[in-house]
Amino acid sequence: MQFRSAFAGRAYQNDGETLIESHCYQGRFAIAVRPAGTSNETYGVVFFTARTEIDKMSRLVTLEDFQITKMDFPTQRSMQQIYQAIIHAELPQAAKTIPLDHLESV
Repeated sequence: MQFRSAFAGRAYQNDGETLIESHCYQGRFAIAVRPAGTSNETYGVVFFTARTEIDKMSRLVTLEDFQITKMDFPTQRSMQQIYQAIIHAELPQAAKTIPLDHLESV
């Protein structure tokens, strides 16, 4: 994932709890962030919630009202606010529709 800022990032498979009955999904995923043009990645964890709309016919889940509830970059605490601002700006567009099978397998 290329952020619009001077950073690049990579999100890894999430580890979440699906609360289909209440149309809410909570999860977390690991992320690597690095300044563009370098190979030094900083790893962190992002915790989030989202409201779900499920289309059972097409087996797709749309995540809406995506909210980052917490994040942690333990080796770069001084950069955490910058990373948080970048991720807040980018991830809601990047994580909109996902396969229902993916949520059921997590």
